Amino acid sequence: SNSFSTRHETIRNNLQSLINKATTIPGGDASPLVTQLNVILSDFKKVSTVSDWVKDYDTIGNEGNYQRHMNDAITASQAFNDTERENLRRVMFVYEEFYKSVTA
Repeated sequence: SNSFSTRHETIRNNLQSLINKATTIPGGDASPLVTQLNVILSDFKKVSTVSDWVKDYDTIGNEGNYQRHMNDAITASQAFNDTERENLRRVMFVYEEFYKSVTA
Protein backbone atom coordinates (compact mmCIF):
# COMPACT_ATOMS: atom_id res chain seq x y z
CA SER A 1 0.00 0.00 0.00
CA ASN A 2 2.89 2.34 0.74
CA SER A 3 4.22 1.97 -2.79
CA PHE A 4 0.76 2.84 -4.13
CA SER A 5 0.59 6.00 -2.02
CA THR A 6 4.09 6.94 -3.24
CA ARG A 7 2.97 6.53 -6.86
CA HIS A 8 -0.17 8.53 -6.12
CA GLU A 9 1.91 11.34 -4.65
CA THR A 10 4.37 11.17 -7.57
CA ILE A 11 1.55 11.52 -10.09
CA ARG A 12 0.12 14.50 -8.21
CA ASN A 13 3.56 16.13 -8.01
CA ASN A 14 4.22 15.53 -11.72
CA LEU A 15 0.84 16.99 -12.66
CA GLN A 16 1.53 20.07 -10.54
CA SER A 17 4.96 20.46 -12.14
CA LEU A 18 3.42 20.21 -15.62
CA ILE A 19 0.77 22.79 -14.67
CA ASN A 20 3.46 25.14 -13.35
CA LYS A 21 5.51 24.80 -16.56
CA ALA A 22 2.50 25.27 -18.85
CA THR A 23 1.37 28.32 -16.87
CA THR A 24 4.64 30.09 -17.64
CA ILE A 25 4.29 29.73 -21.42
CA PRO A 26 4.04 33.25 -22.89
CA GLY A 27 0.83 34.38 -24.54
CA GLY A 28 -1.59 32.37 -22.43
CA ASP A 29 -2.14 29.83 -25.22
CA ALA A 30 -1.80 27.00 -22.70
CA SER A 31 -4.71 28.12 -20.50
CA PRO A 32 -7.20 25.48 -21.81
CA LEU A 33 -4.58 22.81 -21.19
CA VAL A 34 -3.79 24.17 -17.72
CA THR A 35 -7.50 24.18 -16.89
CA GLN A 36 -7.87 20.52 -17.87
CA LEU A 37 -4.69 19.49 -16.02
CA ASN A 38 -6.03 21.21 -12.90
CA VAL A 39 -9.24 19.17 -13.22
CA ILE A 40 -7.21 15.95 -13.38
CA LEU A 41 -5.12 17.06 -10.40
CA SER A 42 -8.33 17.74 -8.49
CA ASP A 43 -9.57 14.25 -9.42
CA PHE A 44 -6.37 12.71 -8.07
CA LYS A 45 -6.74 14.65 -4.83
CA LYS A 46 -10.23 13.14 -4.36
CA VAL A 47 -8.93 9.56 -4.29
CA SER A 48 -6.47 7.94 -1.93
CA THR A 49 -4.83 5.54 -4.40
CA VAL A 50 -4.11 5.30 -8.10
CA SER A 51 -6.28 2.18 -8.28
CA ASP A 52 -9.24 4.21 -6.96
CA TRP A 53 -8.69 6.69 -9.79
CA VAL A 54 -8.42 3.87 -12.33
CA LYS A 55 -11.78 2.51 -11.11
CA ASP A 56 -13.13 5.89 -12.29
CA TYR A 57 -15.77 6.25 -9.63
CA ASP A 58 -16.31 9.66 -8.07
CA THR A 59 -19.89 9.71 -6.84
CA ILE A 60 -23.11 8.11 -7.98
CA GLY A 61 -24.01 9.63 -11.33
CA ASN A 62 -20.45 10.74 -12.02
CA GLU A 63 -19.00 7.42 -13.06
CA GLY A 64 -16.58 7.88 -15.94
CA ASN A 65 -15.74 11.50 -15.11
CA TYR A 66 -12.04 10.78 -14.64
CA GLN A 67 -11.81 9.27 -18.13
CA ARG A 68 -13.74 12.21 -19.60
CA HIS A 69 -11.41 14.63 -17.84
CA MET A 70 -8.39 12.79 -19.23
CA ASN A 71 -9.86 12.90 -22.75
CA ASP A 72 -10.53 16.64 -22.36
CA ALA A 73 -6.89 17.19 -21.35
CA ILE A 74 -5.67 15.20 -24.35
CA THR A 75 -7.87 17.29 -26.65
CA ALA A 76 -6.59 20.51 -25.05
CA SER A 77 -2.99 19.39 -25.46
CA GLN A 78 -3.56 18.62 -29.13
CA ALA A 79 -5.13 22.05 -29.66
CA PHE A 80 -2.19 23.61 -27.82
CA ASN A 81 0.26 21.77 -30.07
CA ASP A 82 -1.64 23.00 -33.15
CA THR A 83 -1.51 26.58 -31.84
CA GLU A 84 2.21 26.36 -31.19
CA ARG A 85 2.80 24.81 -34.62
CA GLU A 86 0.88 27.68 -36.24
CA ASN A 87 2.88 30.23 -34.23
CA LEU A 88 6.12 28.64 -35.41
CA ARG A 89 4.88 28.62 -39.01
CA ARG A 90 4.13 32.36 -38.79
CA VAL A 91 7.55 33.13 -37.33
CA MET A 92 9.24 31.11 -40.06
CA PHE A 93 7.20 32.90 -42.74
CA VAL A 94 8.26 36.31 -41.42
CA TYR A 95 11.87 35.14 -41.28
CA GLU A 96 11.66 33.81 -44.83
CA GLU A 97 10.20 37.10 -46.10
CA PHE A 98 12.89 39.04 -44.25
CA TYR A 99 15.58 36.78 -45.74
CA LYS A 100 14.17 37.28 -49.26
CA SER A 101 14.14 41.05 -48.87
CA VAL A 102 17.73 41.12 -47.61
CA THR A 103 19.07 38.86 -50.35
CA ALA A 104 17.14 40.47 -53.21
